[in-house]
Amino acid sequence: MKFASFTFLAPLLLKGVSACEDLFETPQEVLQALLPPVLSFDDSAYQDLIVTEGDFVTPAEISNFTENPTYEEIMTFYTDLAEASEYVDVQTILDFPSGESIILVTVSGEQAFKAADMTKPIVYMTAGIHSGESMGVSAGMILIRNLVTMEEYTDILENVNFLFVPLFNVQGYLRQSANGRINQHGPKTSGRRANAHWNNLNRDFGKLDTPEVRAIVKVMSDYDLSFYADLHSTDGMMYQADVEYCDNGDSGLSPNIFKWLREEMQPDLDAFLEKNNHKTSVCIDANDPMDPTAGYYPYFTDGAAYSTNYADHRQIPSYLLEIHAPKPFKQRVLGAYSWVAGIVKIVGEKADSLRAAIDSDRSARISPVPIAWDYLDPAPIVDFDIYNYSVVKNEVLGIDQIIYTDEPVTIQVEQSERTVPLDPPERPYAYVVPAVWSEVVERLALHGIEMEMFTEDTTWEVTNYRIEDFEANGNREGRTPSSGTPIPEVCTRHTGRTTSSSVPISLWEHWL
Repeated sequence: MKFASFTFLAPLLLKGVSACEDLFETPQEVLQALLPPVLSFDDSAYQDLIVTEGDFVTPAEISNFTENPTYEEIMTFYTDLAEASEYVDVQTILDFPSGESIILVTVSGEQAFKAADMTKPIVYMTAGIHSGESMGVSAGMILIRNLVTMEEYTDILENVNFLFVPLFNVQGYLRQSANGRINQHGPKTSGRRANAHWNNLNRDFGKLDTPEVRAIVKVMSDYDLSFYADLHSTDGMMYQADVEYCDNGDSGLSPNIFKWLREEMQPDLDAFLEKNNHKTSVCIDANDPMDPTAGYYPYFTDGAAYSTNYADHRQIPSYLLEIHAPKPFKQRVLGAYSWVAGIVKIVGEKADSLRAAIDSDRSARISPVPIAWDYLDPAPIVDFDIYNYSVVKNEVLGIDQIIYTDEPVTIQVEQSERTVPLDPPERPYAYVVPAVWSEVVERLALHGIEMEMFTEDTTWEVTNYRIEDFEANGNREGRTPSSGTPIPEVCTRHTGRTTSSSVPISLWEHWL
């Protein structure tokens, strides 16, 4: 967040801390003193849910929510819990050459640990994709323990199957540092945002370049999911809400799911969180982190590179969670705990209406197909609950910095929604993919796309696209973003046994 980058360096220089070397040895107490004020949080709703001793107490609880669990502690916790509980199963979905693994934890009241055996709705969630945003890691440990050991969770466990990846970005999480995310109040260390190859995993869902995302997406294809969520925390400015979450807006590929989320899920989930003393809002990115009055951008339609928007492309109901980073770590963990528990509970209670919405969207074959979006003009004006602030000149660096107080205020701002479909294409009957493009065929299969292989000579009239005014625009996550003007050209294409092609037929029913 920008206020952090402007406020940290100058005070450190004033204190005599070297900005080049000693910053990375600076105690958390010093760094956190430079953040906006810590506000009180009423955690009385959690008194019976948090434990400090026993076989399955977590590192967060033992440390009074100042410590992350280590990778080894996470693996041991779930392995031991699976051995102790008939409702928990652990399976490995990816092994790294360095010896670590990504695991999938299944919690099932019906003791169904294979997709074919599950009769209840399936909720799938992932934590730690950006491993510095680690509240979901600890929240998942506490919740899954409570689901299988506390009587008050019996009804939830009977109505739903819960799939949980407790640590998505393993390689980033291993790189713990006291200075990994100095824009948040605890824990004492945090992991790195990128994986071992410096890829941002939450930009890879469409292209599937990384083994981690391939493993996560394979679960989406192997199970008939009723819900997916990805757990993050914010980077940005100081505001009142501690639990921010987003659906994919009303211009995505799943209009019936969107309606169900807004009418059936959101009111109940907000009430559940409010009962536990949390304040909710849409998840946002500030238009100008130095000027809250400039409004914000809500994460509705960011495209299939991103986890939850990718799920919308597959007609899987989904939410993105963004816990507010400047809140204390305990409050962030408990907020994630309640949010996940609330979703699991509501999906189980409203399974029939949710399934009807999913089936309706999957059979709709909407056309044209929205795959990119422009900003809504004019932007809606909304209330924005923040804290009072001032902008002052940093005399050391000669720049402005924003200083927040603990005084709550409400301002009216633009919500800069990108919800207008931008040149949506008509849905084709099929796409013809040359068989020599084996890597493309492999990735389409990973996306759960049904394909038909040519086994005899076939002649098609097809539309090719030639790109005019082509421009390459740098590098993004190992790929080259490009632009140009597509020119359709109708031609005849011959395919046969020696030049056979794959024809995705059902993909565009379920994914585009």
